[in-house]
Amino acid sequence: MVRMRLLCVAAAACVAAAACVAAAPPGSCPRMCFCPLDLRGRRQVICNTGGLVDPLPVLDMPSDAEVLEIGSPPGRPNTITLGPIFKEHRRLEMLSVTGSGVPALGAHSFWGLRRLHTLNVSHNAITAIIDTNFRGADNLHTLDLSHNQVESVPSAVFRHIRNLRYLSLANNRLPEMVPRLLYGLSLLETLDISHNALGILPHDRFIDSPNLREVRCSACGLQTVSAKLLEALPELRLLDLRQNRLTEVPPVAASRHLSTLHLDENHVSTLVTNGLSGPPLATLTLANNRLASMNPLAMANSSLKHLDLAYNRLTRLRSDALSDGFTRLRHLRLTGNPMRVDKLVHVIPRTRQLRHLELAEMGITQLPGDLLRQSRHLKSLNMSGNYLSEFPVSALFATPHLTILDLSHNNFRGLERDLVTAFTTMASLEKVWMQGNPWQCQRCHVAPMLDWLKDPHASRHPHAESVCRIMPMSPRCLRCSGPPELAGKELQLLDKAHVPECVDDAPAWPAWLGDKQSDERRPPRDHLSTDSSKDMTESLDIFFGDHMALIVGVGCGLVLALLLVIVAALLLARRHSALYYTNEPADQDSSQKLMSRNNNDNSPPGPRSPPRASTPYTPRSGASIATIEEVDSIAGSTIDLQVGKELRAPRIVRLAASPLP
Repeated sequence: MVRMRLLCVAAAACVAAAACVAAAPPGSCPRMCFCPLDLRGRRQVICNTGGLVDPLPVLDMPSDAEVLEIGSPPGRPNTITLGPIFKEHRRLEMLSVTGSGVPALGAHSFWGLRRLHTLNVSHNAITAIIDTNFRGADNLHTLDLSHNQVESVPSAVFRHIRNLRYLSLANNRLPEMVPRLLYGLSLLETLDISHNALGILPHDRFIDSPNLREVRCSACGLQTVSAKLLEALPELRLLDLRQNRLTEVPPVAASRHLSTLHLDENHVSTLVTNGLSGPPLATLTLANNRLASMNPLAMANSSLKHLDLAYNRLTRLRSDALSDGFTRLRHLRLTGNPMRVDKLVHVIPRTRQLRHLELAEMGITQLPGDLLRQSRHLKSLNMSGNYLSEFPVSALFATPHLTILDLSHNNFRGLERDLVTAFTTMASLEKVWMQGNPWQCQRCHVAPMLDWLKDPHASRHPHAESVCRIMPMSPRCLRCSGPPELAGKELQLLDKAHVPECVDDAPAWPAWLGDKQSDERRPPRDHLSTDSSKDMTESLDIFFGDHMALIVGVGCGLVLALLLVIVAALLLARRHSALYYTNEPADQDSSQKLMSRNNNDNSPPGPRSPPRASTPYTPRSGASIATIEEVDSIAGSTIDLQVGKELRAPRIVRLAASPLP
């Protein structure tokens, strides 16, 4: 009886084991894939080694897989097609097939995958989309069709996936947005159609998706954006219009919820008054435009926190342009503008809540000590790509919460000891970037730096000695620019005892200027006059340095004006030499006068002998040159005082008015 009971128990165990074996997944993980669990405990099948070809080994994959990723590394693409091959994987929640050269999605490829909520088929060769592609995937929330070759998307093509929240058609070849393209997508929140040559965004294309919160259309060839488009998107929070051809800021006053506006790399040249007032705008990026001026109250928006005006043509930042927009500003980027830093002294101190400030590549030679006097909350300061040779310690004292300071690619030859002391004593300062400077590895320049960077407490510094020992070719390893025997050496690895002393590079005293020592023994001038002359010299250097282009232009203009005066004087002199004086009657024939005085008589006027009979002309034996008086006589310009003749006033007659016979 006991034996019978044991046999029954054994039989029941065998049946249970057989049932467990039957319920086990029919396939194991394919050899070219691996099947780990994600952080949520879901079974994954990841095949990203590349080189896959049809048929796809879906039958070898676990049927209980919830995440399936098929991809390829660069240079080893897959070559597969999609069809209704996932019928046995009804538990799939995420499906990603990228970089596999898929030419088309196929009809009913995702039929029955009701748990599928994310589908990524980007970076393939899909050329067209039809409405049956997504039939059966009713719960799809995210669809990524970017980086394909889609040229045709018919109307209402997405009507079978009405729960879609995110749709990306970026980087395709769409020529336009056809009417009712978004039909059925009333729950859509994010639309990305960037990098398609659309040219225009008609407002009626968005009537089927009134809940859109993000619209991205960068590099779409847009020249204008109408106010009706923004009115058709009442829930819009983010608008990305970068890399287009816009010449003015879109009329955003109608967007009641717009908080982020990206207009980088357009053709905007000015900001009109109250052009950005209205929406609760928190982020505005206008980098790489053509901004040269801003009207008053152009950015009158008290909610603005992030402002990017980098790489424009601004010469100054008007304080009345932002008005109350300074109060909440956290991030200000002015990099690459031809703006004088002294124009910011009256603007930056008003941004008392500023956390991040970028003043890179602005040609700054000296940082005013009072520029950051009200920036006690500043956390990062970017001064890279300028011409700084020193940094004021007062700026560090004014920013006690500073954590990152970028001084790279400037003109530092070394660091002063008081600046290094400030670096080491600031508890908040974590990183000071200093690569790309012409370091002069001499004791007077880099001795304080070596003490700082070799200190074990500076091991977390980006330019610490340990970093240079581990990665000697890293940009974080500072290089010496001089003296010649140390050029190219790693600064952090120098032994301070072997660092050469500074050498006076002053030129030799010329002998013809006298004894230098005797001049040095002369009593110095008054200290006040010396300081005043030094201040005047520095002021002149700053003035001429800042206005060199203007001075050169004025000098060229003066030289040109002087040349014009000289040319005009020469022309007047030539005109004056072509005039002559005459006192003959206006109606007298000049030819008869010339024949009556053909002997060039230079005698003084008086009674004359009667005319002799005409004789043949006999040339004189000795040729002579006519004098000025003779020329005047020939031209009829001498005064004839014969009796009975009336004295007439001289007339000015042009030479061309008295032709010779």
